[in-house]
Amino acid sequence: MKDLAIGRVVEPLTPERRKIMRPMEVPATARMYLDGKIDQWWFRKDEKGGVVFLTNTTSVEEANRVLEGLPLHQAKLLTFELIFELIRLARWPPLHVLRDKSQSQSEEST
Repeated sequence: MKDLAIGRVVEPLTPERRKIMRPMEVPATARMYLDGKIDQWWFRKDEKGGVVFLTNTTSVEEANRVLEGLPLHQAKLLTFELIFELIRLARWPPLHVLRDKSQSQSEEST
């Protein structure tokens, strides 16, 4: 399963704070990616700023534990709008129907 976690910056980071936090946040996020806990990530380009993570976790509770480990979240500079109600995602199963339908139509015409 996948969880969609939408994070926003609580307050813009000052250059000094960014200098302190970036060396901690970037490796922590990269470790989560390399460990397979974060599948994909994006930066938000809206007025809220922040990140969007597609996590690779077995439960909402596990996703929460993973996200709580981020230094910006621990410093209360990043919050997840849906941290207690992450959106569970799964592959869309009906896609195989399109393939099966087109195969059966081609078989009928022969």
